[in-house]
Amino acid sequence: MARVTLRENIGFEQLVERTRPRNHMDRLMNAALRILAKLKNTIETSVREREWRRKLASYLKSDWRPWRIGYYEYKVQYLSDVINNDGLLEAFRQGHPLPDGYGFRLDARVVEIPGVLARLEQRTGRLLDDGLVLKGGIGLLGEPTVTMT
Repeated sequence: MARVTLRENIGFEQLVERTRPRNHMDRLMNAALRILAKLKNTIETSVREREWRRKLASYLKSDWRPWRIGYYEYKVQYLSDVINNDGLLEAFRQGHPLPDGYGFRLDARVVEIPGVLARLEQRTGRLLDDGLVLKGGIGLLGEPTVTMT
């Protein structure tokens, strides 16, 4: 098994990659390291999600002023709800008025992003994205899911 000193600051994933099993104990150690790496990732995800929910709850209990703690989380949740609402997307697509109170105390992205996404379904060709929406910069679509042919 490759020697790794405590001074090296590497993660479990890198440690697993750097070790080559030579015997039964090495294979067991690699399996244990893979399990620990998965556990670490699960815990980190859980902590991030809990923090997200805490911030969102804090914002919802506040006076909903922009850029308070939880504003970003609320905006992303709002946008996610909008882009999954066929009726609202159709209103954007057809240029119909939006409901009263739509986007209250949120920035212009709650109009811009759904407006663009609603119109993408009707187009073909190339699309230049700066990485904030389609590639998951604000967490709406995750990995690129929009394909233009």
